[in-house]
Amino acid sequence: MYYKSIFQGRLDYANQRAYDQVKDLFTNRIGNYYRNEAHFKPEDLFNDEMLQVIIPRTVVQLSEKYWKNTVNLFKLCADYAIAGYVGAWMVQDGNIMHYALVQPTGDKVVVKEYKKAVALIGEDGREQEAIDSLNKAISKFDKHSAAYERRGVVNMKLQHYEDARYDFDKSIRLDENNAFAYFERGNLNALQKDWKAASQDYGMAIKKSLALQVIHWKARFRKGKAHLELKEYDKAGFEFKLFTIRKFKENNINYLDFNQGLLYYAESLIGQKKYDDALLTLQKVQPDIRNRNFSKGDWYFLQGVAKFKAGKKGFAKHWKDAVKEGHELASKWLSEHG
Repeated sequence: MYYKSIFQGRLDYANQRAYDQVKDLFTNRIGNYYRNEAHFKPEDLFNDEMLQVIIPRTVVQLSEKYWKNTVNLFKLCADYAIAGYVGAWMVQDGNIMHYALVQPTGDKVVVKEYKKAVALIGEDGREQEAIDSLNKAISKFDKHSAAYERRGVVNMKLQHYEDARYDFDKSIRLDENNAFAYFERGNLNALQKDWKAASQDYGMAIKKSLALQVIHWKARFRKGKAHLELKEYDKAGFEFKLFTIRKFKENNINYLDFNQGLLYYAESLIGQKKYDDALLTLQKVQPDIRNRNFSKGDWYFLQGVAKFKAGKKGFAKHWKDAVKEGHELASKWLSEHG
């Protein structure tokens, strides 16, 4: 059986010796051990000028044996790498059968300090420790795109916005395929109310990621929100339509934004004067599921707005329900139109 298999990523090497060593090992291993039963050949991957293994986004049909052999070869490459990662997926009917995230291993200072920082970033009050570790990693290997991106996240959290922008820009210059750097720079632009720049960065994050990845849909959601802020309702509607028809599993963080996505989609439809479509969308809201940033007040309010704009009865009741939820704008609309 053959299944849809996807690979993409990049691995960086600190010096010529490490690069030459892994290139020789890869060449010998694929020929003598795997007997060429893997997808990539050395000439497909190794960039002698940049001292990198570069895996452009590749979509092929492979057997499970070929997929596993290919992943194991990337693990061999990662053992000698100092930065980067490789993602590998095997998919059947839209469901992930196998997934591997291959990253550098070992006790190299750059690798250890980067991993230490990643763990620290999620802990409040330890931001400076995370930056110190990232600084150590960068000082040893200043082409570490992911380290700059992670440092930018910490700087943004600390409200060091100029430093954060420098880090995100540097990360992208080092690796133009780093979807996470585009996404986080988009977050910085959104924080600073530069919605046009934010929408562009989120668009690049979408382009550089796969629909199988969480970040792809996080970027779609936020790109749609940026378009709403710009009153670009057709563009916002495009993003939220895709987001709300996606079936997220409950352990996917995007699941928590499903209801809010429906509200934003309805708002974009109202902006396009598609009031009946907006009402149908609002009927799909499931207020009792786990939510993040979902407001029942907004839900009631938008139902009222859609009915009012469509010339339908019953809008005042929705606004009254919204007022009970503390919705100030609903109170204003009720006093003016109720």
